[in-house]
Amino acid sequence: MVEMAISRRDAGVTLLEVMLVLAIGAMIVVLSLRSYFTYRANTDVTEVQRNVDTLFQALQFYYRANCNGVNYITTFAGSCTSPLDPRCNNNTLSINVPINIHTQLVAPGFLSTTNTNPSTSYYPFGPNSIVSGYKVQFNSIQPYPIRSVNLSAGGTQGVGSIVMWQAQVAVQLKDSSKAAAYLYALGGNCASSAGGNIVTPCTAVTTSGAYIVWQRMPSFAAVQSRSPFWVSMPLIQQFNQMYTTYPITLLLSAANWYQVNNQYFLCGS
Repeated sequence: MVEMAISRRDAGVTLLEVMLVLAIGAMIVVLSLRSYFTYRANTDVTEVQRNVDTLFQALQFYYRANCNGVNYITTFAGSCTSPLDPRCNNNTLSINVPINIHTQLVAPGFLSTTNTNPSTSYYPFGPNSIVSGYKVQFNSIQPYPIRSVNLSAGGTQGVGSIVMWQAQVAVQLKDSSKAAAYLYALGGNCASSAGGNIVTPCTAVTTSGAYIVWQRMPSFAAVQSRSPFWVSMPLIQQFNQMYTTYPITLLLSAANWYQVNNQYFLCGS
């Protein structure tokens, strides 16, 4: 009788053993889900960073094509349309110039994208668990730096204003309450908010807002650009200065200074 009782007990499973198996199984599930969500978050962060670099390169190409609205000074002939050239805007510029990704980057060929539907909130890239949209713009450096030359009689004379632009990319967060965490994870310059099409530029490292913002000079928009030199080759800079500004004899003539008050040095020249 004793042997039969022992055999019957050994053939069953105790409640403790069942609970132990369930606990181990639940732990495996929890660890698997945690690993999955961590992997998904890291993948989304990497994707957003790659998209931001792609947008900066597109802004770089746009800047080089539009920083100089005309190729001559005295006659515009109605062909001056660039929002980045003060001469095209009655010698005034908005401090912030929003760029439409669809019409100003994708359509001219500055940005290639597989998403051809600009009505989607995450245009121009696919959906992402972190962001719901992208905004790009140029911010002018104010006030304009003045370029001066030394006079043989002593002193200096201004010969025009240097127009400098800063490219900006902003991503709109799906969950703005996590702005501080995403700012650190994405490596942005600040968190910010938007008013219409303009996202407020970074003036300090703020950690709250619906947007994560990056700002770079367009001449060196991305670390992996095709070349860090093609936008600043000396011969190109010399050509721009020789053929898009007034002659040096006029610049040094105080009597004609009124004619060059509105001269601008563009495109890094």
